[in-house]
Amino acid sequence: MRSIHLLVALLVSTACSPVSQVLIHDDFDKIDKTATYRLEVVVAPVQSQDTKLAALFGTVARRYANDHRDFIVRSVRVSEQRAAAKAACSGATEGVLWLQPVTQQRDKSVAVRVRAQLRRCAGWVRVWSAVVQGVWPSKDPQLASLTSKYQSEVGAIASTYAAPVFRAMRALVDTMPKPKLIKDADIDEKIDL
Repeated sequence: MRSIHLLVALLVSTACSPVSQVLIHDDFDKIDKTATYRLEVVVAPVQSQDTKLAALFGTVARRYANDHRDFIVRSVRVSEQRAAAKAACSGATEGVLWLQPVTQQRDKSVAVRVRAQLRRCAGWVRVWSAVVQGVWPSKDPQLASLTSKYQSEVGAIASTYAAPVFRAMRALVDTMPKPKLIKDADIDEKIDL
């Protein structure tokens, strides 16, 4: 009986999640866990035009992945071209976090949907993918200082979008697999981020 209650609780908690369609490649633990952690974020412009909003998505995702996963994410690119996402695989970059956001501003909230993929540069293999979708308030007292910070970085657009984008990116990145840094130099670099 207890196991049935646990199963019901698990189903209810995941049914309420804004993240769906989470896929992790079968060989993540074998290949990518220690080899695909140095990433670049590439974001398709929102509705194919708003590069500042796309940059906000990328910046939030980069910071959250650096702070809450052992990824080393150095930069963000904005491009609607799939070729640009592949082109990000240069130098020391081992993977690309590719985000395709769509937003719709409502009265005092924003509807957000993001398709995300983590691609391994070697072979352009999809290591992880997920979709986040939800509606979040534009003004969130818990995220007021964060909103202010992003306003100074990307401009007035952050006053409407920073809180919903943060909520969406947090939910999304929290479903990403966890890499493992094994080289001391990588651990030191991660600390310096």
